[in-house]
Amino acid sequence: MSVLITTIRWGHSHWTVKYDDALTDSDSIGRTSYSENTLSLMPGMPIDRTLETFWHELTHMILGTGGLQDLPQIEQVCDIMSFGLATLFADNEHLSNIEGACLSAASEEE
Repeated sequence: MSVLITTIRWGHSHWTVKYDDALTDSDSIGRTSYSENTLSLMPGMPIDRTLETFWHELTHMILGTGGLQDLPQIEQVCDIMSFGLATLFADNEHLSNIEGACLSAASEEE
């Protein structure tokens, strides 16, 4: 069963994930709007392409909210980071609860 992601909390902000038909008529399959706190993805892509695009736009969100949206090679940086993060989380399911694991380990040391 797949879960459709529609919102993301990033710091004190809430971001919306939209599956936007308008992207089917453009050269872009994803878009990040900092003014609207929105990640837009083209609907109807194969799941692997959707995930790749989601992670790419998520990387734009992270870098952009840090003021780095105008890096000269931003697309290449987002491609590299999104592939690395997606692979890291896919291959290491235990990382999804890394905060809980670290807190648990810290309490055992006390």
